[in-house]
Amino acid sequence: MALTWYETVYNLPPDFRWNLLIVLATMAAADYGSSISGHRSGFARELDVQPAVRYFFSIMQFGATTVSLHGIRRFSLHYIFCMIIQCNAFLMTIRRKNLASHTLLVGLYGIMLATGFVLANIELLRHPLHHLLLVASCSALAISIRLSPNVGLLQPLQNKYILWSAVWCFLQIVRGFESSVGGNQLLLTALAGFFVVTHLSMAWVGVLYCRKTSRSINHNKRIK
Repeated sequence: MALTWYETVYNLPPDFRWNLLIVLATMAAADYGSSISGHRSGFARELDVQPAVRYFFSIMQFGATTVSLHGIRRFSLHYIFCMIIQCNAFLMTIRRKNLASHTLLVGLYGIMLATGFVLANIELLRHPLHHLLLVASCSALAISIRLSPNVGLLQPLQNKYILWSAVWCFLQIVRGFESSVGGNQLLLTALAGFFVVTHLSMAWVGVLYCRKTSRSINHNKRIK
């Protein structure tokens, strides 16, 4: 939001390199905080909910990161992400103090994520359709790589720094193609096909993720 304000006040063209820097710096700060505290947060992956709900929470986080990398200059888009993060921290504090039930707070978090998803899509639809297809496809691709239990040759991309840097590079390549061809139907068609392929992949990874998570939950229950 500060970047959007700065570019608006000084009438500057968007510099999308800042978006990559902001995302990577945020991840690095989180990793540093984890290292000095000795605690690595796995909120969505460790939450006591059904595997499908865990997967939904995870993919919403991926979507927010992709939108941030894409870099639409809209205050509302990034404000809703900040609001969700901060409200969720408050909800977890309430839960630790046993002031509300786990089910209620998880439900509220889910509602916030769904609201953010809807608002993000509304903002993306203010632009040509290929922006929505591009963001959705890149998010689904990142999910498929990062959460897949079998990545093979794509193993290096499971490193989040490499993965999101690669996603940003792809976004810039498509943005360059867009500026050279304008609203060419070829771009829209290609991204529509990319959208279908990546979302089928994301759905399959979701099935594998839920199966693996269910086995892990059942195993832990037997141990207890």
